[in-house]
Amino acid sequence: MQDKWTMNLVGLLSYGVRLGLVHNMNVTLENHLIGDPTFHFGTKENEKLNIQLTQNNNLNYWKSLLKKEDPIYQSVALRKIAEKEKNFSSTLLQYFLTSSYRTVRMQALKLLSKYANADFKEAVKKGLSDEYEMIARQSAIYAGSIGDSDLLEALAEAWVHDKSRQRVQYNIESSLRVFDKSKVETVFIESLQKSNRIDKEKEIADLLLSFRKKGYYELGFEKIMDRNTSLEERIDNIRVIRNYNFHQHVDSYLALLHDSTEPLQVRVCMAEALGWFRFSVMRPLIIESLTKLSQSPSIEKELKDEIIQSLIRLQGYNALVSLSPRA
Repeated sequence: MQDKWTMNLVGLLSYGVRLGLVHNMNVTLENHLIGDPTFHFGTKENEKLNIQLTQNNNLNYWKSLLKKEDPIYQSVALRKIAEKEKNFSSTLLQYFLTSSYRTVRMQALKLLSKYANADFKEAVKKGLSDEYEMIARQSAIYAGSIGDSDLLEALAEAWVHDKSRQRVQYNIESSLRVFDKSKVETVFIESLQKSNRIDKEKEIADLLLSFRKKGYYELGFEKIMDRNTSLEERIDNIRVIRNYNFHQHVDSYLALLHDSTEPLQVRVCMAEALGWFRFSVMRPLIIESLTKLSQSPSIEKELKDEIIQSLIRLQGYNALVSLSPRA
């Protein structure tokens, strides 16, 4: 499972925490083990975490646990506090920027995605150069999910100077597809020109050549907007944007959604896809537009139901069990 943090909080097992409790905090289908959820290892650990995790909602307890010099305690404490605290992102950012524990920094990054705010974006920017490769990989994916051009310089720096970490490189290149191509071209060529790479002139030429070609995803956008394209093909291409949030096309997506002359099936599918822009820099605009459309007296029930579901995803995304970028 590439680019999934499958070991999240697994260290709790060594503290006698029941297997089922660990699964509840790290739910992915591929990571699920079938068996006795009450199974746990014997331990002398004196925090009695099985009881604390199921019964203790006292934030003061978790804040006290956070002060212990132990990455397992700090990670689970950050999570439990983030479940209750609405204004916790600045603290999470500080842990991300200063903790010497890789797993604590990774936990802070995951939890910051709940807030999808400036603190989250700052963590993603710094995370691209983190010495822990999993953080760099996740940050590269999150950068594409955010889509803010402010992140391009950090992406370019990692792309130019971090060639040894191939999976980071792959995720950067994947995320660049969702940014405005002209902005990517400007920032990346400038970064290459400043570098001391031996073959930078050839790299610049190759980069320019790649930008001149119309890619698969650009053709997909044209098919979405073209009414002469078959209904099935339009819907197939709309579904692609759930995992590849093309932020620069949001205005066009919203115009299609609001167009009552478009087929209802296309509009419903677009309403569902926009609900996946939960980290996007365009999220406030999407929320405003979906809310306005949902209040229209003439809106079809099927479309309204899908819009409400997307608004819940965009506004109430706080299910900490599924904080993976492409969950």
